[in-house]
Amino acid sequence: MAKKRKVNWQELQQFWTKNFGLSADDVFKVLEKEYFDKNYLGSKDKIGRVWMFKEHREELQYFIHQVEDYAKKNKTTFRKTALKFYDESSSVRDPYGRLAFYCLFPVIKRKNFDNLLNIWKKLPFINLKQKISYKQKQLHHAAQKVLKKEQKEKLLRKKFS
Repeated sequence: MAKKRKVNWQELQQFWTKNFGLSADDVFKVLEKEYFDKNYLGSKDKIGRVWMFKEHREELQYFIHQVEDYAKKNKTTFRKTALKFYDESSSVRDPYGRLAFYCLFPVIKRKNFDNLLNIWKKLPFINLKQKISYKQKQLHHAAQKVLKKEQKEKLLRKKFS
């Protein structure tokens, strides 16, 4: 079995120019069309190719947790906070250090980012923080109260029987 060797960028360029007669700009256009346009970011039905890499998954997870924490701290919604971060990412100053997340993608418009983020939040490797509603808390508290009452009655029956 032959030993596999890595191909460098110069060899890749020579392959495209010799075999297909394309210039570097033409090769970039072809790669951009084939790689970035076809399911790179994902859709509702498919996980995008960008999430094949562990570093990208970790970066998304980190970003989503930053958005959740900031939203909870400032009492805003997840969506508003994420869009605020998106707007800040286009500025030179990035006070929260989230610029690395946006470097993963080609230029994404604000509305498209919003739609994609809703899809990405549902990816299987994303662990969102569990939100418990007021009603759920009240039901849990009521169930705990009933259990304690039953335990006390059991102890009293045991004690006096």
